[in-house]
Amino acid sequence: MDRACTFIIEVDGQPVGHINYDGLDAERSIAELDIWMRSQVCCGHGYGMDAMVALMRHLHAHFAVEMFIVRPSRRNQRAVRAYKRAGFRSSSLLPADQTRIYGNGDYSDTITLELKISA
Repeated sequence: MDRACTFIIEVDGQPVGHINYDGLDAERSIAELDIWMRSQVCCGHGYGMDAMVALMRHLHAHFAVEMFIVRPSRRNQRAVRAYKRAGFRSSSLLPADQTRIYGNGDYSDTITLELKISA
């Protein structure tokens, strides 16, 4: 089983971003997702959310992942709003527990958002 994989997001044959999963933990049914759009011009069209939904469906179907996390910078309010529109919610875990379970974030102001799906 892959513990990580990256995919290019394409629209009409042109790359507009990439999405990946990392830290796939089949025992706990958790995967961390990350997405980057190529430029601001590529944002706001739904490409990222379409890719995220497709990847979550794939990971749920093939690896039984039920909990997805994203860990953006709190300053990236555009991303935080998009994740929340997609159903992600702020983690109820204390920051120390988030670090213990998921590791250090990429930013000094990393926040953890979670989305749980079930069969």
